[in-house]
Amino acid sequence: MRFAFFGDSWVYHWAHSSDTVRLSNTFKDRYKVEEGKVLPDEASFLFGELLRSMGHEAISYGSPCSTLEYVIRDLEYKHDPSADFHVVFVPAVLRELSHGSRFWDKVPLDIRKSLEKFLQFYENYQLRLIWKLNRVAEEKNLRILLIGGHGPLTDTSAQSTNNLITVITKDLLKDLLLERDPVYAQHNELKYTNHFRFTTDIDFNTFAEEGWSKEIIQRMIADIEQTIDLDNPKINPIFRPLLYPDGGHPNATTQLWLLNKVLLAAEEIYSKRTLV
Repeated sequence: MRFAFFGDSWVYHWAHSSDTVRLSNTFKDRYKVEEGKVLPDEASFLFGELLRSMGHEAISYGSPCSTLEYVIRDLEYKHDPSADFHVVFVPAVLRELSHGSRFWDKVPLDIRKSLEKFLQFYENYQLRLIWKLNRVAEEKNLRILLIGGHGPLTDTSAQSTNNLITVITKDLLKDLLLERDPVYAQHNELKYTNHFRFTTDIDFNTFAEEGWSKEIIQRMIADIEQTIDLDNPKINPIFRPLLYPDGGHPNATTQLWLLNKVLLAAEEIYSKRTLV
């Protein structure tokens, strides 16, 4: 089978910077180049290497820091006609705030002041992008395997995908953690869709002046601290084992778990295909 990957930096495996001070020539040649793109030293397309070692084909169109809107546009114009499956990682819609404030300009002031209204606006925005993904899948006849990653999918978004899209996981980190240890189901962090988990590229002070409410900022900061605060030895975020050592991307073990889920879904779909 042939897989084409689309998304943000979560398409790649990211090592700790200290691990890449000196790289072997073999590592540089084998792992650093994907379809003419030279990746940062810390990054490698581990999904691709694993799939190729299993006899499959894989290509990556992942672009670090991409917004969901950009990922869908990339899929529309750069999709691989020869691919059996397009694996799509969902970035957080909130990331739009750090890309020229295009998203922020669309948020009315009264919504900026209310956490409840803001979340509803945010989730509706994500849903509209999922509808756009549906349209692209239908127009291009793409079989898509969808992954809630940097940006978890809401229940509504996941349930609104068409029959060409298979949701592998609505929330990669949450689903893996609960599968390994169901006791975490009672943890406050996992009782709601966490849209603010990786919003560290947002300047809270700047946006507070432009309309953030204290309630929204407190929720954001609390969510971040529970997830990736690797500098505070007193805090042991529940997702740290899934993200260590870089703190913001799935580690190799997490990627192995996810790749198995991707292959299980692909094999089931492939076995039901209509033979001509």
